[in-house]
Formats: sequence, C-alpha cells, structure tokens
Amino acid sequence: VSHSVNNLPSHVQLDPLKVIVGNAGTPTNGNYVPENNDSTANPVVNVSVTRILPTEEVNGEFTVDVIINKGDLGSFIKLQDSLPSGFLAQPVNNDGGDWSFENGIVRIQWYSPNKTNPTLHIQYKVIVSPDMSGRYTIGGHVSYIENMQNKLVTVVPASVQLKGNPAL
Repeated sequence: VSHSVNNLPSHVQLDPLKVIVGNAGTPTNGNYVPENNDSTANPVVNVSVTRILPTEEVNGEFTVDVIINKGDLGSFIKLQDSLPSGFLAQPVNNDGGDWSFENGIVRIQWYSPNKTNPTLHIQYKVIVSPDMSGRYTIGGHVSYIENMQNKLVTVVPASVQLKGNPAL
C-alpha cells in the first residue's frame, strides 16, 4: 500500500497471501496461508547524486547542476533541495520531472523516469539580491522507491560565495 507522509513516498508492505479454493484441504489459519516467496523483487540499485555549484564568487544569480545516477530505476524519484532564505529558484532543465519551488524548497519529481537513461540531469537558476554577500550552503536529498521500499540519499551540501555590491 503506497501513500505520502510529509511529502515523501511511504509504503506498508503486505505479506503475500495464498488462497485455497475448493476441496484442496483445510488450512490451519482460516482461508489464507502466508506465502513467503517474492518473485517481484528487483535487484538493488545504487543511486548516487552530485550537486555542482560555481567555484568562483557570484553576484546576483548562478546555476545549480544536479546529476542523479539512477541506473535502470524506473519508479518514483524526488529531488528536494533546501535553499537559504532570500534565494529564489527557476527551472532551467528538469529532465522531464515535475518542478515546484515553495518556501525555499526546490522539488522535482519523476513518477516514471526513463529506464533506458541511467542519469537525470537537472539545472535550475538561483536568483539572489545583489546586496547579499558571504558563503551560503544548499543541502538536500533524493528519495525514491526500490522494491516497494522508501530509500533516501542525502546529497552532500555544497556552498557558494556571494559577492555583494558595495554600492548598495
């Protein structure tokens, strides 16, 4: 059973059941006998994520690149980045995902990503006030579903140095 908890996919694993109909015998625990074989399980996928920010000082705006190495994973994937206060984000390339930005959170979701392409390449533009200066950090995570289980990969936080305009 799949549902959402705090904007993350959540699942309740149900035990497979075997139903006996007719005169095949009398089960010991009612009409249902648990079956322990799960023939639908897929091999484990190692998902990794890289976030790339400019290394030089920036003023006003910059681009964030995120590369998700997902292998042949074709189930739900969501990228969620937390931006510092005062940062605004606009999509540049969401690689087919559904984009949203609200309350400093960038979210991009794929319900059925392309299984033949092992990577997702996301780009978004961050716009900051020209009077902001200093080092700011962007953190986040990628969540996905694998073999009916929620998985979470923390993206290594990355920082950017903002150069404020002294005339302001």
